[in-house]
Amino acid sequence: MPEDNKKELKELVVPLSLEEELAGQQRFLENTGTILIGRDKELRRIKCYLAGKKTPLPLIVHAVGGTGKSALMARAVMEIPPISSFEKGGEETTTPLTEVETGGFFIYRFVGATPRSWQPFTFLEDLIAQISALYDHEPPVLPEEGGIRALSAVFHEQLVPCNTYNFG
Repeated sequence: MPEDNKKELKELVVPLSLEEELAGQQRFLENTGTILIGRDKELRRIKCYLAGKKTPLPLIVHAVGGTGKSALMARAVMEIPPISSFEKGGEETTTPLTEVETGGFFIYRFVGATPRSWQPFTFLEDLIAQISALYDHEPPVLPEEGGIRALSAVFHEQLVPCNTYNFG
């Protein structure tokens, strides 16, 4: 896709604050997590992954459309101990994240659940902003040029503090 078309597409995405994006993700979670039927085996596997302390690798659930991936993940997230809050600028904000037993943060997103989550650029921008807030870092300057590769590089830089946790 030509760079001009990418820029036009990005401008069509509704500008939301991080809090609004997270609230939209939370609403999707609550609406979708109640409709899971079956999938006990898969749900147990996800819970085992989340309870584990040995891997810094992300969990990715993938399958063809319409097979219940979102409902499965929503239910798994709903069954994690309570959604925690974090303080930002003197205000306590309830967000869809949980600080798990490992001491790290659990962040989830449902692709396509909100206007900003279906487009790769805004999806990554919001993850970068959330990681910066969680680790109390100044948000990085996002690249104006270089496309998704440049933004992905910034995202990977944001993951460095996440990877310094001792998983042993």
